[in-house]
Amino acid sequence: MKLFSIFNKPDSKLNNKQKGQTFMELVIILLIAGTAVICIIWYFYWVLQSSVIDLKYKLEDVRTAM
Repeated sequence: MKLFSIFNKPDSKLNNKQKGQTFMELVIILLIAGTAVICIIWYFYWVLQSSVIDLKYKLEDVRTAM
């Protein structure tokens, strides 16, 4: 387990608190970043879907005009 420094036993209680706090900060940052990525992907999907629907209606208008 030497590869994962986060799982090594800390030398003191202060060191343990700092490692735990750093780990929780990392978890919170990852949750916020993950939520932001999901929201951005959903927004682009929504914009793309609405533009495809608009193009579909325009194509139907062109077909009926012919």
